Amino acid sequence: MGLIPAADNPLIPKMTNIKSNKIIAIVILLAFLLVTNIEYLNAQGSGGTGQQINSAINSMLFPGMGQLGNNNKFKGYLFIGIGAALIGSTIYMHDLSNESWDAYNTYYRLEEKNIDTEVEKYKDYANNANITEICLGVTIAFWTYNAIDAFMGASGDGSSPKVNSAVMSLLFPGLGQKKNGSKLKSYIFMGTGAALLGSTLYMHINSKKSWYKYIEDKARLDHNTDSYKDYKKNADIADICFGVTTAFWTYNIIDAYIGAD
Repeated sequence: MGLIPAADNPLIPKMTNIKSNKIIAIVILLAFLLVTNIEYLNAQGSGGTGQQINSAINSMLFPGMGQLGNNNKFKGYLFIGIGAALIGSTIYMHDLSNESWDAYNTYYRLEEKNIDTEVEKYKDYANNANITEICLGVTIAFWTYNAIDAFMGASGDGSSPKVNSAVMSLLFPGLGQKKNGSKLKSYIFMGTGAALLGSTLYMHINSKKSWYKYIEDKARLDHNTDSYKDYKKNADIADICFGVTTAFWTYNIIDAYIGAD
């Protein structure tokens, strides 16, 4: 019997459909666009130039462009190089994961095959898909940091302390609170943010491990229902951790904005 391809069994999906990273990207971009839109309105109302907005938008188009606009040439070229390398790595790993997926499916359709080889081919695909996911996550994180760095590095005559604090807390929980002078709250928020990120990552890794155990049991005709239950439990906890982390991150940005002078 062996492993069952996604076309025949919805329980084994093609892993390059990375739902969680898409959600993270949307949340980060919407939050950043929200605070920069507020900043733009503040700049317009006070007669400011809106230079921070221009720099941030340029860096959102491609890393380093906002830094070049801020006359920080070294950082601009450095960020351009890092951005290009991350994009290239993500595309390369995505193509590699597709190739290993095709190799797995081709082997699966053979009439005579070795179960151990079949399992290894799926694991090879899964590992490539996981690395693709990591590359995409790092790219999203760097892209966001680069836009925030360009925003903070520009001369903003029309900027408001509230928006600056919100942007700092978007980068990492507690930074905006620390900028506002709330040291105790900032340390609490930093610790909470780190704990939530660590828990989400830990449960995500656990769910992947239990998933591999489940598909290996299925390939070996060992219909162990506990392995799927373990996977489902770990996946559900990982989703909860991600949801709580997203909610806390959003609350932390709002708190920094409201708490600024």
